[in-house]
Amino acid sequence: KLRNLFVILQYTISIVALICTFTVLQQLNFVKKTDIGFRKDNILTISLSDPAIRKRPEVLINELRKEPEIVDISTSAYLPNAITSAGFGTWEGLPSEASVTVFRNGLGTEFIDFYDLEIVSGRGFSKDYSSDSTASYIINQTAAKKIGPDDPIGKKFGFKGSDPGIIIGVVKDFNFQSLRLAIEPLALSLLGSEEFSATSYISVRV
Repeated sequence: KLRNLFVILQYTISIVALICTFTVLQQLNFVKKTDIGFRKDNILTISLSDPAIRKRPEVLINELRKEPEIVDISTSAYLPNAITSAGFGTWEGLPSEASVTVFRNGLGTEFIDFYDLEIVSGRGFSKDYSSDSTASYIINQTAAKKIGPDDPIGKKFGFKGSDPGIIIGVVKDFNFQSLRLAIEPLALSLLGSEEFSATSYISVRV
């Protein structure tokens, strides 16, 4: 009886191990094949903790650009796969009593090209427009649907408690949280704006 019990136990452990292995393989294949909406290969990220560097990241960036292995550099407040900051968005036509949560990220002018995000309407941020640094937003497609069926380009947009800006572009939806979660409304503004005064991350493509 003891020998039979051990045989049954061995088969049970083997079956559980096989099920776990196949489950892990399915998850890995899912992650590998799923289009998350932005470039992720050959990118290193640097988390900035020194307040002096966060205020003046260009000092470090200039040193990094001297390395021949580095192809491109970008800056942001959050990385594109882990945007956690959010506020109550406001725009033209939204009732004053309504509360719509909109996630947000501050980024450098090169962030959209660096991560290969797709602008589907309007334009991206540019150093040629001084207003971009303080009063311009790019929203994702989910946020555009929340605003309404009309083209949102040129409409006023902002967050409760801050001065509104202008929507200059719409970016194609990308997964900025867990793949288990639905894509939420998102607004992007430049670093140095009212919401994001300092740089938290430097992304380096090698």
